[in-house]
Parts: sequence; C-alpha cells; structure tokens
Amino acid sequence: MTPEQQSSSGFRLRMMICQTRRIGIATESCAPRGAEDMTQALQQELILRNLGPWVELQVGPCLGYCSRGPNMRLVGHQLYHGVTLGSLNDICSDIIAILAAQGITPSVPDLTEILPPI
Repeated sequence: MTPEQQSSSGFRLRMMICQTRRIGIATESCAPRGAEDMTQALQQELILRNLGPWVELQVGPCLGYCSRGPNMRLVGHQLYHGVTLGSLNDICSDIIAILAAQGITPSVPDLTEILPPI
C-alpha cells in the first residue's frame, strides 16, 4: 500500500459510530439503543476477520437518524441504521468488498492457534 492510498491515520476505511445519548422522555438516540455494545461487537468482529488494520472505528457525532439507531457510517460508502449483532456480518462483508475493490484481500487468521481445542 502506498502512502497515497492510506488515510492520514494509516487506515483505509473509517467507520463513524454514533453514541449520542439525548436526555428527555420523548427523545430517541443511539446510545440507549445499544450503540456502545454494537461498537464493541464490531471491533471484535473486525479483529476475528483480520480487518482491524484496515478499519478505524471512530465514535462520532450524531448521524441524524436518531429514531433509526444505532447508526454507523462507513465514511464515503454506506450508512447503516438499526445495527444489530445480526447485521455485523453484512457490514463486514461490505468492508471486505470495498477492500477487494482496492486490491486488498485481508488474510483470515488461523483460529486454531488462538482458540482452545474442544
């Protein structure tokens, strides 16, 4: 990868994750809808798929769709609403496809080296 292909932080992609917590009875926001848990789960999924070196996770400002949260934006590509554990696979598949279009194929780690035998 050439320096021109990397962002200034060294990552290829940036995922902005809203963790806004609004106060009020009739106020909806991403944090109470599970944004913090989804951030941690996505981080683990990226590590398991060896995508961590390519994707910077950044807790960001409100993405403007509070009633549809948790919301994540793959900057320059896709906005995801209502992120759940079930949708993380699709998000990672999108990341893999974007990286593949850039000529990058992250190697999948050999999990037998890090998981205990059954």
